Amino acid sequence: MTRNWLFSVVALIASAGLFVTKAQDQDSARGNLSGVVYDASKGTVAGAQVTITGPISSLSQNTTEQGTFLFSTLIPGNYSVKVQKTGFKVAEFKRVEVLINKTTSIEAILETGEISQVVEVTAATVTVDTSSSSIAAEISKTFNKKTP
Repeated sequence: MTRNWLFSVVALIASAGLFVTKAQDQDSARGNLSGVVYDASKGTVAGAQVTITGPISSLSQNTTEQGTFLFSTLIPGNYSVKVQKTGFKVAEFKRVEVLINKTTSIEAILETGEISQVVEVTAATVTVDTSSSSIAAEISKTFNKKTP
């Protein structure tokens, strides 16, 4: 009886360890999306609503007092980002790419105007991770093709 109880405890501990490892592996295959929201004079905008839509469906949050936002542990892929606040035109970013183990960073500049007006922005950057010394590069399939 004692041996079966001991075996059950060891099996439970081992399975709990595997569960934690699998959860950590899933988090390491995620990326982040951050940014700063400015007004036309480059002052930060607190309380702007930032909504992202992509592989995770849709998430929203408001910018901090410093005008920043962060969506962490996102599924890699392309996201649309919409930034809005009363008294400003809506800023939209299409196809912002979130990569594994990277933080994609955007800067949104809200122009004064009606909320029904939309400004579409098409550029986004990937922030360099200064805490890591690893080097990685992605080369497109067309890079290696010969031109006639």
